Amino acid sequence: MSLLLLAALGCDSNDGTINVADSGIVDGDADADADTDTDTDADGDTDSDTDCDIGISYLDPGNGTVGVSPTPLLRAYFDDPATMDDIELSLEGPDGGVDGGVELSGGDLIATFTPGDELARDTDYTFSVTTCSDAEESSFTTVEGPLDGNILEGRVYDIDLNSVTWNSPSSTTGALLTSQLDTDHILILVEDIDDDAETIKLTGAMGYDDGGLAQYPCAEAIAFPEADWSTNPYFQAGPENTVLGAAGFELQVMDFTVSGAFSGDGGEMQNVGVVGYVDLDGLEVSGYEGCDLLALGGDSCTACPDDGEVTCAYLDVEDSSAPYESGVTVDPDIDPSSDPNCQ
Repeated sequence: MSLLLLAALGCDSNDGTINVADSGIVDGDADADADTDTDTDADGDTDSDTDCDIGISYLDPGNGTVGVSPTPLLRAYFDDPATMDDIELSLEGPDGGVDGGVELSGGDLIATFTPGDELARDTDYTFSVTTCSDAEESSFTTVEGPLDGNILEGRVYDIDLNSVTWNSPSSTTGALLTSQLDTDHILILVEDIDDDAETIKLTGAMGYDDGGLAQYPCAEAIAFPEADWSTNPYFQAGPENTVLGAAGFELQVMDFTVSGAFSGDGGEMQNVGVVGYVDLDGLEVSGYEGCDLLALGGDSCTACPDDGEVTCAYLDVEDSSAPYESGVTVDPDIDPSSDPNCQ
């Protein structure tokens, strides 16, 4: 769902500056921890717990999430690299434990539990994760039964970046960036659904609200390829590589992916997630270069998937609901070069 791509897409809604003093960003590195290990274990063994302090940053899906895919990838994010000996992941349903496999990725900062079989629909499950020093659990509900795609075609849904949960970058950085932007919405058009072929075609667009929600005219639409609709009403569109440009900037966006599930009446998308990598090379906002802007909120750039250069921001945001916006349209063929206001 890291919004730095929008930092390049948005027109500055304020005076073009970032007031760090008013942003709530402070130097949090005031740790005076002088903790001394007073463990007097006299049983002759080595207390391995003193060498392991792996905290759980968050779980995906989060607690209370509805509209989860029946074939989910359940993830735990850690604040330090883990080994398989340090962690335990499990899933419980109404009939007890669910078998599955666990893999580490992302520099051993992410553990993924993949159920061995499709989960039951409209059913509650609990995802539990323990490490050598932490424990968390998340209860979620899977999607309901399939929808008739005809009720969804032509509808536009609004992901409001002012109300999302920021997993990456931090909420501090996300709020700081969003406060500078006019294009703080992502619009999702359901362009076509083929229930027989089990495919869905979505188009994304940047949106802004200036007295009314509308597609931003100075950015090309995102033409996602046809996606799997076999887990209807859950979908995942992407990954897609694209170039988004406005306000004098062009940003390479890689592995841009949107996921979620439509509610039973089609009135909203639930369990919405947006992820991707945004190359910040060359970006400058209010005197701050891209990676320096990330650093203001305590975040840092990561390696881009195309060339390995450490100039990318990893985007990961989620929202419980993205409503259907009646009367809002998205033009998949919008041409910013034809608009004199975009030159």
